[in-house]
Amino acid sequence: MQQLGKPDLLEKVVGSFLKSAPQLIAAMRDSLADADAAGVRQAAHTLKSSSAALGCMTLSELCRHIETMASEGRLDIAMPIFQQIESHYAEAEAFLAALRHGEEEAACRAAG
Repeated sequence: MQQLGKPDLLEKVVGSFLKSAPQLIAAMRDSLADADAAGVRQAAHTLKSSSAALGCMTLSELCRHIETMASEGRLDIAMPIFQQIESHYAEAEAFLAALRHGEEEAACRAAG
């Protein structure tokens, strides 16, 4: 059970994802601009795993797809997939932020 004043595991995992995902997306964007396949692959791989761990399966699948494209050196056609990644991340971010807010409200009500 969660102790008051100490974040639970979900809070830690969601918080970590919300902190690291924008950095990974920025790294992917920069690597695409530089035609750096290894950079795209690494950022996509990391985001793929962390998004899957939180149940963001569409985002994870898009990351898998762009990771494969990078591994095959097909960055010239990767931008539409990257744009979908940005869009799906925005949706995931909104959902996870609402989830975190809901958790905080529930904790406040319980402490009430």
